[in-house]
Amino acid sequence: MDDSVAQDSIKKFTFPDGVAAGSYDCCLVFGSAHSQPLLAGRAAALYRNGKCSTFTVSGHAGEATDIGSAMLVLGVPSAAIKLESDAC
Repeated sequence: MDDSVAQDSIKKFTFPDGVAAGSYDCCLVFGSAHSQPLLAGRAAALYRNGKCSTFTVSGHAGEATDIGSAMLVLGVPSAAIKLESDAC
């Protein structure tokens, strides 16, 4: 599979724009050192649009904390964010 096909597949899985409101109780936000604002923004949009009520934010070396903090600034309540900071 070429990179663009793989990236498109991952995007569709990671950012489910076509799901009905309230479809997911929990969404996983994968950590990244390079895409934190994008990840936090997309997660906050899913929350605001009622597509996901809670999030498990995974990351390494502070990524989960940084993404979770950005989500708070964007209006996702702390009770909706669970951090998993031991990802490798």
